[in-house]
Amino acid sequence: MGQISEADLHLSEAVSDLNYANPFLPDRLQREQQVLGSAFEPEPDTYWSLTPTQVAQRCPNLIRILERARQTQNACVVNFQKAVAVIQKPFD
Repeated sequence: MGQISEADLHLSEAVSDLNYANPFLPDRLQREQQVLGSAFEPEPDTYWSLTPTQVAQRCPNLIRILERARQTQNACVVNFQKAVAVIQKPFD
């Protein structure tokens, strides 16, 4: 599929779905698990709360999601730059 791999596309779609999830419903956890797969760490509560304990417990999953999203973004930028260079080459 063009300049984005199937894995990157799947991750991008899963992160997009997560962005639209209601953070107060259990569906959010299912969407986090879709993004992280086996790296997902189960949470004791199915709802989002801002207590310090619960925020600390959520950090590992959120940090992993951010890291994967950044890696995918960087890969897409590099692929796009390569594609632009190939397109511009005939005009040099």
